[in-house]
Amino acid sequence: MLSSWTPAGSYRERYPSRTREIDGVTVRVAAPPEGVGGIYLDNAVCDLRSWPGGLGRGKGAPAEWRQLLDIYGLDATDLDGVAAVSPISKLAPLAAARIPLLVAYGDADHAVPADENSEPLLAKYTELGGPSEAVVRPGADHHPHGIAPALVQAFFEKTITPDGR
Repeated sequence: MLSSWTPAGSYRERYPSRTREIDGVTVRVAAPPEGVGGIYLDNAVCDLRSWPGGLGRGKGAPAEWRQLLDIYGLDATDLDGVAAVSPISKLAPLAAARIPLLVAYGDADHAVPADENSEPLLAKYTELGGPSEAVVRPGADHHPHGIAPALVQAFFEKTITPDGR
């Protein structure tokens, strides 16, 4: 699922050493939801101002921030523009299609703070009528990623229908 931040080319091709879990989510969120049975997010970047921007409590990533601004042709002062290309602003098609989300995150994440990313994403998705589940790892930081594989398997077994969706 790793692919692209940019609508006009592959981030992975442009910056091969700089792939993040957010890439695939952004592509799926921006793309029509046909054929998507469910989405699993793990400590996901949901507001690009938080990471890589570092404009909140998180530490950010200056090199990735500059790359992101370059990809979208944005200026660092155009925070509305950054918000508009963030995954949290692209949830409506998924919610309308009732695509379930499984969102796992550590509540002590210093790199991608939950209160700037996963929690607002869950709130917005619920507001839009989208189904979601949260798995909060108390006291957990950004790494390690992953939750019990059985939880992820159960989520997809529940969300993917016999026709593959």
